[in-house]
Formats: sequence, C-alpha cells, structure tokens
Amino acid sequence: MSKIQTAIIAVADNRFPLTDELVQYLTHDCGCQSIDNLTFEENRLTFRSGCATYAVTLFEEKIPTELLLAPCSLAWHWPEAGMAFQKHTNHIIVGVLDESAGAVDVALRLTQLAAAVCANSGISPIGVLWTGGKADNKGAPGCVHKPEEFVAHAQGASRDALPVELWVSFLPIATRNNQFIMTTRGLTAFGIKELETTGQGKDPQWVYEHLFNFAHFYLTHPEDVKENQTIGMSNDEKIDILAAFSRLDPNRDVLALNFDAIEANRKMDEERESIPGVETPLPTVPASPSED
Repeated sequence: MSKIQTAIIAVADNRFPLTDELVQYLTHDCGCQSIDNLTFEENRLTFRSGCATYAVTLFEEKIPTELLLAPCSLAWHWPEAGMAFQKHTNHIIVGVLDESAGAVDVALRLTQLAAAVCANSGISPIGVLWTGGKADNKGAPGCVHKPEEFVAHAQGASRDALPVELWVSFLPIATRNNQFIMTTRGLTAFGIKELETTGQGKDPQWVYEHLFNFAHFYLTHPEDVKENQTIGMSNDEKIDILAAFSRLDPNRDVLALNFDAIEANRKMDEERESIPGVETPLPTVPASPSED
C-alpha cells in the first residue's frame, strides 16, 4: 500500500499560501520537527520534516466534479457542502510521503499540513476534501469538511486522539421498518476493512458513538481486531465481530459488528451478581482508546 496520502482544499482564488506562515504553523502549532529543503517552483512547494516529504501544489482550475459528487451528497454533517464547493475557482492539493511510517502516522501529518493551509491568511479556503489516501478518490467517496471545522478537529490530534471524523465517513442508511444500517467509508485507505452494523431498536447517536469508538480502536490496534470473535472495549462492553459481505454492497467484504452483545453481557452480569456467594470476575480485555 502506498504511503502517499493526499487531501484537496478548494479555494476562492489563485493565491498561494504564505510560506513563512505555513512553516510557523507546522513547527509551533503542530510541533513538527525542523523543516528544511524548502523548494518552491511553478506553484509547488516541497519540503522535508524528519523522514517525511511534504508537498503543497496550487492548481488554477476547479476540482473535477466527479470527485465531489459522492462526498457532498453523503455529507450529512454539512448539508450545504455542494453549494459551498460551487463557489471555488481553484484548488490546492497537499500530500505527505513517508515510507518509514504507518498509514495512521502519515494521515496525522497530512491532517496537520491541510490544517496549516486552511489556517493560512494568504488564501481563502472554501472546503476540504479528504480523499481517503487516494488522489483519484477511487474506492472511497471521501469526506468533505468546512475549513474552520477541519482546523478545529486537527488541533491536538495524536495517536491517542485520532481525528477519525476527518478521515472516515459514518453513514446511516435507512432500511425497512424504520431501521437503519450504519457503515463506514475511508478505513480501506488504512489497509483495513470497513465497518458495518445494524441499528435495530437503537438510537442513531448511540450507534454512531460506539462505531466511532470502535473505529478509533481499530485504527490504533488493528492486530487486536480479529474476525469471528467477541472483543471487549471495556469491562462492560462486549462486541461480536463477524467477517461478512456488506448488506449494502454484496461485492464488498466488511467487518459486521454486533453491539447487541453489549446488552446481552450486561444482563448476564446482572443475573450472575444476583446469585448469593458467586463471584464472576470479568475476562481480561484488550486496551481501549484513551479518552480526552
């Protein structure tokens, strides 16, 4: 899997970000290592920080419509995304390459770079398209975000507090009888499967929060997530993980999560605790993501 990851920033004019301000943001606001080998030519800035190579390129044309259609139509968190992107005239592609780092670490660096561009006073950003690690956006619809919200979520991002909402779409799809399926788009860019779960009898916000937490754990501990097992996210939550075909796309493999195991295990624990003189120690569970 390529270690190159990219994001696209729609802008209202053909101005290039101020280089000094960009470097200042990355080194002081993001804590990047010293930046060197700065090279600027033909609307393209490249530089290095540590083992990573960064690139910022201005294209004096609009983002291809086919790249924006799906992300904007699926942006339930930003219903006006389609109308907002219509106002852009040019775009900036930011990219990070680091052959020595994993996909999550590269994504963190790319997030910092995209935020540095969005916060730059030299440009007028309209929206951010996170392409799922692929410049052509094939295989994932990508995610679109307001520039100010992207910057806000990027601040303080780390392996312990991944900005998952910037990288992964969580999509509730209505089914029959007022039920829904919630699925992810964007995890395949990290070399892991997408997630899917049903929302039968559950509040969508509850499902979203649990799926979000699991995605964070999955990104940081992929070796601990195995197919056809029950995993403990905490002492109280047990989740069944099944290898399955997507209910939305039978040609796609996913990890189907059964959050019903949470309620079932809670009831079992209550029943066991009600029996006098019987202690039921909880099993050891994998480490869960730290909470902010």
